[in-house]
Amino acid sequence: MPAPISVLAPAQEWGVENAKRNNASVHVGTSDNCAGTEEVQDDIVGAKVEGFPDFGHNMKKYWPVTNYLNLNHASLGSTPTCVIEAKMNMLWQMNTRLDPWDRRHVEPRQTAVHEQVAPLLGTVREHVVIMMNTRHAINTIVYNIKFEPGDIIVMYTTTFTPIQETIKCVCDRDEGVRIEVIDVTFPCAHSELVEATDAVLHKYNKPTGATRGGDRPPVPQGVGVGTERVRLVLMDGISCVPGVISPWEDITRLRHKYGALSLVDGAHLIGQQIVDVKKADPDFLVSNMHKWLYTHLSNAVAYVAPRNHSLIHTSFPTGFTYESDKYPRPVQLLPTVDVSSYLTIPVALKFRRDIGGEERIIAGGKRLVKRWSTSILENEHGELTACMINAELPIAVPTDAGEQRQMELFMEDMLMEADIFTPMSVHNRKWYTRVSGQVWVELSDFDVLGDAYDEVAEAVRRGEHLHERPPLSIIND
Repeated sequence: MPAPISVLAPAQEWGVENAKRNNASVHVGTSDNCAGTEEVQDDIVGAKVEGFPDFGHNMKKYWPVTNYLNLNHASLGSTPTCVIEAKMNMLWQMNTRLDPWDRRHVEPRQTAVHEQVAPLLGTVREHVVIMMNTRHAINTIVYNIKFEPGDIIVMYTTTFTPIQETIKCVCDRDEGVRIEVIDVTFPCAHSELVEATDAVLHKYNKPTGATRGGDRPPVPQGVGVGTERVRLVLMDGISCVPGVISPWEDITRLRHKYGALSLVDGAHLIGQQIVDVKKADPDFLVSNMHKWLYTHLSNAVAYVAPRNHSLIHTSFPTGFTYESDKYPRPVQLLPTVDVSSYLTIPVALKFRRDIGGEERIIAGGKRLVKRWSTSILENEHGELTACMINAELPIAVPTDAGEQRQMELFMEDMLMEADIFTPMSVHNRKWYTRVSGQVWVELSDFDVLGDAYDEVAEAVRRGEHLHERPPLSIIND
């Protein structure tokens, strides 16, 4: 019988020391690990820190990647080998004795995971729960809120499309509830976005005089008897496309003034920014962990302010533990969910500590992407860039939506055939590509990407995107 797994055990018990890249044994975080490695870019400040592995191509040995150039960490993340091995190890042990695992081992390990994840948000385990992804978390939250006729839900033109659809569904379900959309065109200043939000809140809600949330859920009042009022402001932490920082902390503080609930879609926050919910005081905040935190697909954390625990009545879908006022137990994972990705989160967190910790990783990503000298989406205050940039492409946007989609698929295929990928999107009638800066990336990789897009742009100018192409084959190393 295999030895039982402890989520608090040393990482080597999970296979960290057996992680392999190019048939080389890897010992995460040791000084031997840094000796004799490939040369890295000396001109990126912080790429080398004594006692930790050098950032750059040296880091690739910790991931199961070979020739593929991964510059799109923001979509699906990228899982280190040690975390993958930990997951496989756990799956093997779980499946040898499923019932004992499910009935005796999972719950205490869930508690341990909550205890390790909560500090990433500046809170304690009683106020967080791990969920499948931010979409699942946001759906759980908004479907639990009892909206009433006259309620308004505020969102933005940059709100992630599936979340927009969720809010539309809520408004269809609850009579008399509607959406107010704030138009966002980057590279606007953060102050402009805050002012636009303030104008909408001021239009519908009476000021409360509050600067922070109290000990109960806020109850907004309309400016007149029986009038509409903003019940919920749904804002981005870091927008998906374009991938830019949103002034979520300022907007969160602002909505206290008007008694509205705040929900922060922080799908890209953890791993790109240091988050402190005690300081920002949102009502709800959700963030994926598989995107930037190196956990296995898929994991997200949902934070619910203590004053709002009573608003969350059930998980989505409802599980065995439905109770009207007990949280976070109602929204814990259901027994039939594969919890191996969830329970190996501590391995990913240890790996991040072993390579230098949150501040070093985040700072390295920011410095790297800001060194790429191209036309990027940024304002004069430098407020928009985290660890990913949005580079403008020298390609005209078709006026026809069908041709635009055809062009996008064509460009994606060309990049994937070159064994490289970054997503592209249209904002303000311009093509942009979102490029992630990660610990394994060097400036030379941006040159490779630039060359690939030069070929893409030339092919589009020749009209090749208008012709039918054979299906793309998957490249296997």
